[in-house]
Amino acid sequence: MKQGLLSLRVLAYSTYRDIVFEDFKVQNVGVVFDGHAPAAAPLKDVLIKDVAVASAKTNFVLENVQDLRLDNLTIGGQRYDGRPSAVSAPAPATR
Repeated sequence: MKQGLLSLRVLAYSTYRDIVFEDFKVQNVGVVFDGHAPAAAPLKDVLIKDVAVASAKTNFVLENVQDLRLDNLTIGGQRYDGRPSAVSAPAPATR
């Protein structure tokens, strides 16, 4: 399992919302934000604000995350603001 700088893995069917990650400065990470939740209880209203990452292998790994917002997130010198696309995609079906 990959672990991220900011990692949330929800296993119970409780809804977590209004989550804020703020004021981090880090060097090298595997994943900036790794968020997973059941489809019936997605993570909602997640804000990443004033976070600076020198380098990352992967920016986001998301499963059932709704309304992820970025406010002054920099990764490798590139600034990200707003709502990234395709953040609410469910996990692939297993057979």
